[in-house]
Amino acid sequence: MVSRNIVQNDLETGYHQNPTGDLKYFTDAYLHRPEALNSEVVGAGFQHQTTLAVQGPAWLFESFGKYWTDPDLRSVVLELIRKVEAEPSILGMSAHILAIGRK
Repeated sequence: MVSRNIVQNDLETGYHQNPTGDLKYFTDAYLHRPEALNSEVVGAGFQHQTTLAVQGPAWLFESFGKYWTDPDLRSVVLELIRKVEAEPSILGMSAHILAIGRK
């Protein structure tokens, strides 16, 4: 039940809070939506260049660990990630996103 409440709060507020102190529920963090991150870059005085998915959706696949540890398969994963890293419709599927701005 704790994890359900944590996820519900994540979805409603974007703020992930771990009220348990148990690290299996991660730490406290702010979860940006891609479009909100873009606005923050501009709000901080930068010209938004791009927002990229760091992992893309690849981390969701059960076989990811196997692919990542094999150098040949890793190159396939990286190639696929590069093909979709800037696709706005799936940026939020990445566990981490990166916004790039220029002064």
